[in-house]
Amino acid sequence: AVLRRDRRPDRRTLFILDECAQLGTMPLLEQAVTLLRGYGLQVWTFWQDMEQVRANYPFGYKTLINNSAVLQTFGVSNAQMARELSEVVDASPRELLYMDPANSLLTLPGEGSLVCRRPDYLCDPAFEGLWDPNPFFRPSGAEGGMPRAS
Repeated sequence: AVLRRDRRPDRRTLFILDECAQLGTMPLLEQAVTLLRGYGLQVWTFWQDMEQVRANYPFGYKTLINNSAVLQTFGVSNAQMARELSEVVDASPRELLYMDPANSLLTLPGEGSLVCRRPDYLCDPAFEGLWDPNPFFRPSGAEGGMPRAS
């Protein structure tokens, strides 16, 4: 549908692709990130680490990264991941590794990096009443279920 547009819409269309590596290689993703922004499409992908991007797009992973309007980083769990990410975002490996889990790092073209609070739909008042209970997470102190996300 996006490719059939004869003009750029007033409001962009946002595609959100979570756990993107599980979708496998999609040639259309490279086209969407590069060409289709001119058709008013914005793509927001979520990956666990840089290796997932490289494994799915061995010849085009740099294109995916370099054509991203925003790079959002959170949950860096080890030094290797921090070193790899520090090569693409405006932060040192140490800053990434020791970032407060309640924050994320946004890297914007021409603006550098900004540390921002990570919204959490489970406890953020702005999302209260707008979501269904998640059976995989429980409120702090509740019995049963899996531990709460942090």
